Amino acid sequence: MAVPSNAQPGVYEVTITAKTAQGASASQVAKFEVTKPALKLGKVKLNKKKGTAKLSIAVPAAGTLTVSGKGIVKAQRKPTAPATLKVTIKSKGKAKKKLSTIGKAKVKAKISFQPSNGAAVTKTKSITLKKKLAK
Repeated sequence: MAVPSNAQPGVYEVTITAKTAQGASASQVAKFEVTKPALKLGKVKLNKKKGTAKLSIAVPAAGTLTVSGKGIVKAQRKPTAPATLKVTIKSKGKAKKKLSTIGKAKVKAKISFQPSNGAAVTKTKSITLKKKLAK
């Protein structure tokens, strides 16, 4: 059974009605629980040569994981089961220019996870990208 993407976590009662071949119908009430998935963010591993960062994110189920934000390249993963995904954070625009000139740029990554069934969850993480500049 598919859960609407805007469903709030909680226990819901649903009525299921089935019709037989003879035309009779039978109804049954069932309880249905919608849970909010929990995202676990790991440590950020910087690549100072490229000016990128790898962020590990543990997702609790299958769904769509999106990492976006101002100054970073959008990345999307679609795990088919619970997993720990490593996502590369790359700078773009003003953040990329700042990283190339100063060697540091602070960006805010918005991590959102939409499970196949259930309510979406969003977290933010502030990351300082560092790049070793050529002398």
